[in-house]
Amino acid sequence: MLKYAAIRCALLLPSLCIIAVLAFALSQAIPGDQAEALMIQQGISPDSKRAEAEYLRNYKSLGLENPIFYFSVSPQYYPTNIHSIISREERQLTRELLKSHFSFQKISAYLSARNLLVDSLPTLSESAGTELLKKRVFYAVHPDSLRLLQQQIRTKFTHSRITSPVADAISDMLEHRQNVYYPVLHWHGTSCRFHLWISHLARGDAGSSLRDGLPVHEKVGKAFVWTLFLAFTSLFVSLCISVPSGVLAGYYHRKAWDKVSHIVWMILYSMPVFWLASLLIVYFTSDQYGSWLHIFPLPGDWYIASGESFLTTMSNYAGQMILPVLCLVANDIAVLSRMIRNNTIAVKSKLYFLTALASGQSDRVLMQYTIFPQVLLPILTTMAARLPSALAGALIVEVIFGIPGMGRLMYQSITGADWPVVLGILMVMSLISMLVMLLTDLLNAFVNPKIRKALT
Repeated sequence: MLKYAAIRCALLLPSLCIIAVLAFALSQAIPGDQAEALMIQQGISPDSKRAEAEYLRNYKSLGLENPIFYFSVSPQYYPTNIHSIISREERQLTRELLKSHFSFQKISAYLSARNLLVDSLPTLSESAGTELLKKRVFYAVHPDSLRLLQQQIRTKFTHSRITSPVADAISDMLEHRQNVYYPVLHWHGTSCRFHLWISHLARGDAGSSLRDGLPVHEKVGKAFVWTLFLAFTSLFVSLCISVPSGVLAGYYHRKAWDKVSHIVWMILYSMPVFWLASLLIVYFTSDQYGSWLHIFPLPGDWYIASGESFLTTMSNYAGQMILPVLCLVANDIAVLSRMIRNNTIAVKSKLYFLTALASGQSDRVLMQYTIFPQVLLPILTTMAARLPSALAGALIVEVIFGIPGMGRLMYQSITGADWPVVLGILMVMSLISMLVMLLTDLLNAFVNPKIRKALT
């Protein structure tokens, strides 16, 4: 038993590492620029004079100049780390030129000559050729547009010491265009974004929010209490209803209670959570369809005073937690009740149940002492599997009802491109799910002698 527990605990680390790699890869694959998003969150417009300086500061502070992972594979004419190009314009232009199979070495020489030309454009005499040159020098990235730019420079600015290096650099790029290429492996070591992120995460530092600068663990910790309360409350209510309902439906198989409960629970199960939540809000939080239906307060009216405890806030807003719990309970009851019903029917066919029935025991004694202990073990396994689903369902319900939990926090973080918070929530959810499954397996092995004997 101890050996099995040690092995299961040891498997948590590689599982978390795989989840961390996948989560980090998804966050890096999302379109957008974190440095620019942070700059906009700071109230700085991309068109302002200090935008470029602020962008460079954010780019370096976020560590975006480092490579993404420990290693990378790219064509031989690509740079080792394109993210080391801090300038947004040059980095984007380099990517476009690389797609046209130009060598990075030649691209660098072209960009150097182009930058000198761009800086000198205001000093050139105004003419039709100059205006066309200004347009093409900023947008020329493909071979055909580069040839047109080169042709214009050589016909209208032949003797210019500013434009000639650009034309020569374009010729050099076009002559050495890569028609054959092969992959090259680049090893970046520990100086990569993933290593910096995972090393800080291992020390309990998930970074800071891009929206307000608060520590991620502080924001996630406050929101996690609400989500955990909502999930466990819904599971507890589901158990209190589904266990007696399922046992009665299985014990009185094919009778009135079994048929009625099956229809009711299947109707609730077929309703999507967001649709049911919308119905409850429309009909039971206003007097639009009658004052007698205005039972619950409107959702979303939350105010948590500074320093106020969770229990105090919960007591103030207990009425607003009833409808979210009902939304989560509706789906769980159908699954749990149906599973308990089927297990009860299976127990009724066993010889020990028939022996107890033949001894003249009452229905209450049979259900309490013969059937319920046998269906307890599947309930533990199912409840453990339902907890991650309850947490995921709570995320949707929190957004609809405005509950300040991890669901609303993740929604706000995704819409605001606050990826440190999104990654923090994802890692917390993954860790909790794995811990719950681990505890369930250990509890099953402790309760069931057959499992414990198989492990030894």
